Amino acid sequence: MSLRLKPTATIMGIIGPLLLVLFLSMPAAEAKRKSFWNRWFPVKTVTVTNMVPVRIILTCFSFDDNLGEQRLWPGDQFTFKFRERVWPNTRFNCSQETGVFEAYRSDYECNDKRVNRCWWRVHDKNAYRWSWKENRWIRYYYRQDWESVPHDNSLSS
Repeated sequence: MSLRLKPTATIMGIIGPLLLVLFLSMPAAEAKRKSFWNRWFPVKTVTVTNMVPVRIILTCFSFDDNLGEQRLWPGDQFTFKFRERVWPNTRFNCSQETGVFEAYRSDYECNDKRVNRCWWRVHDKNAYRWSWKENRWIRYYYRQDWESVPHDNSLSS
């Protein structure tokens, strides 16, 4: 007596293992895709610390996003994260009562793929960004209003 398989049973016998292999390989493919994305577009982090002896209202924004008002007491921090756009270059500005500073620009050294973090200290008259290369805080003068922040690629400190 010989067993005769139905055509559907034969097809399922072939497709079933293939589907299982595809299903099991999906997490590896997803990890590879995320690795590619993180390598070319890593998450950038900006942290601003209030060094003013009173509470400040800090507003950080790009020309696409407004992160809202943050009320920071002395020593408080505000941190935000984002992925840089390909073109035009991503910029974030932060303003408080005494002026505006550019918290993130693509030409800052904190854009380096090994660092990806900008640290800022806000003081009464200036803002200071941590320089990983120089191992010190670098002073940036406040601009009087956000309209004085460059909107094109003419960047200056």
